Amino acid sequence: MRQIIVFLCFCLLLTQSKSQSSYISDSLAMKMASSDDTVKLDMLLGLSWDLRNTAPEEALSYGQEAMELALKMQDMERYVQAHSYVGTIYRVLGDYNKATDIFFNGLDLARKHQIKEGEGYALINIGNLYIYLEYYTNAIDYLNQAEKIAVDLNNKGMLAYVLLNKGRASLYLKDYEKALEYILQSLDLRIELGNKEAQAVCLKYLGDIYLKKNDSEKAAFYYEQARELCPADSQKDLLGSIYLQLSNVSLGEKNLRKALNHADQALGVGKEINSRMIIRDALKVKSEISLQLNDHKSAAMELSKVIQYNDTLFNQQLSEKISNLEVQYERQKRQIEIDLLNKEQEIRELKLSKNRAIIFGLVLALAIMAVTGSFLIFLMRKVRRQNKTLKSQKLELTRVNTAKDKMFMVIGHDLRGPIGSCKALLELLLEDAELSNNADQIETLNVLIQSAQSVGSLLENLLLWAKNQGGEIAFQPVPLSMNAILDQTVSLHKTLFAQKRIDLRVKFNKEYLVTADHNMLSTIFRNLISNSIKFSHQDGKIEIFDHEVVDNMVVVAVKDNGVGFDEKIMDIIFSQDNFITTIGTKNEIGSGLGLSICKEFVERNGGKIWAESSPGKGSTFYFSLPLAPVKWK
Repeated sequence: MRQIIVFLCFCLLLTQSKSQSSYISDSLAMKMASSDDTVKLDMLLGLSWDLRNTAPEEALSYGQEAMELALKMQDMERYVQAHSYVGTIYRVLGDYNKATDIFFNGLDLARKHQIKEGEGYALINIGNLYIYLEYYTNAIDYLNQAEKIAVDLNNKGMLAYVLLNKGRASLYLKDYEKALEYILQSLDLRIELGNKEAQAVCLKYLGDIYLKKNDSEKAAFYYEQARELCPADSQKDLLGSIYLQLSNVSLGEKNLRKALNHADQALGVGKEINSRMIIRDALKVKSEISLQLNDHKSAAMELSKVIQYNDTLFNQQLSEKISNLEVQYERQKRQIEIDLLNKEQEIRELKLSKNRAIIFGLVLALAIMAVTGSFLIFLMRKVRRQNKTLKSQKLELTRVNTAKDKMFMVIGHDLRGPIGSCKALLELLLEDAELSNNADQIETLNVLIQSAQSVGSLLENLLLWAKNQGGEIAFQPVPLSMNAILDQTVSLHKTLFAQKRIDLRVKFNKEYLVTADHNMLSTIFRNLISNSIKFSHQDGKIEIFDHEVVDNMVVVAVKDNGVGFDEKIMDIIFSQDNFITTIGTKNEIGSGLGLSICKEFVERNGGKIWAESSPGKGSTFYFSLPLAPVKWK
């Protein structure tokens, strides 16, 4: 009972204002002096953790005293915990060298004494420290180890801490979606645990993510929520960061008065806790506000201070990184020495057990030979059965593929003729003088012609694909006029160009003779032009031109200003395994085979095909073909 009363008094004293800090320290000293070691150790640990941000020097003193007392009591669990607290305080003070040493010592102790929770938090602290040092990949490695421990222990508080730091590392690596996923998971756990101070940290980083994603409205929402939950006394560094980010949001929204107010609040907190980074960033925001208010004198003064803080922070960060590298070098050196000693011990043990192993090995070898013989007989019988099954399956697969190819070819042959006739008839109707004054009928005929063209192209590609799968397409490369084949292909699409009022521009600097198969080159042009028409808007523009001649290869480009596509689509549009079908700008249909056929035909003719595109900005498809030998020219 006496210990509980003492501990409650300790908690009550921690909630008093800063003006009473001297009185609190004296009172706590008296309480600890009259308490047994167990209660005193708990109080020292609590003080070191609660004061780590507001009074880090004082917190360090309490943490070091806790380490000494825990070692004296041989309480290894709290000894490891004290390492975690003291290392965190050194990090807050910016002494990353000592923080690294303390954290790794704590990790070694936790593993030596099999304190899994202490090991998990040590790994988190190391990962967090690496984030501060901008070694994000190393940080994630340690955090993944900590996450496994947190899951094994079902420690939701530890898991939330891991996910928060993985989210921070992903944020700095600019993987915003993964960062959002991790931090939302951490927030859910902390809401479940009822830890409002920790929730404020998650909300602040959610604001950071949305600010990076240029969503200032969501960023401001999360920053305001974080500010409401942030305890002003114990998390002043967090509060200063929140004010700073709110000033950046307001500055982006051109609300200069609000931005200046938040920047002044951040500057005040930064000066109070002597955070050079918060002070520098607040001055940077204020200088930008002064520039926008045409107060160049104030802007110059503030920028001068920013430069001074930049120099100080750069030197500090450089020193920290050098110190950290020195610590890692010494640690690796010690580890190598330990590994060498362990190896020598292992060698001695191996020599002692060598003779026993040889005898055991001989006996085991005989047993293995007997078992292996039986197993091989069983395996041979199984392989024979599997081979028989595979042969049967292969015959069935060949039969199914043959039937499929025949079906595609029948469909292509039987439907291509009627569709072509239908298209020709529609074009004749369109030229009829009696219909020239009827806009509705002309529009209907245009739609029907477009549909017939789309279906015809689909059937043509389907037939080509089926023939190609069956190896029935003859390849006969001869010298050809690329210009003439292009003109023929363009004329076949004149109706479709007219329907969308597309501005077609063909720009070839000269006549090109290439060595290629006539049908394949016609198909390449037809599919690329159809594709550009399909994804071009009304009144769009298509350009076909000779891009360059390199290494006796002419490169042709088909460029449009249509809908375009992203990098994910770029990776699979030429795939032989995945056919992508997308509706055109006027609901044109497709099979997804066209570009795949283009790729195969271009490569069979000794060329290459590639594309450049971005959503909303159109696409450019390039393909190269070898020029014909000089004697043909």
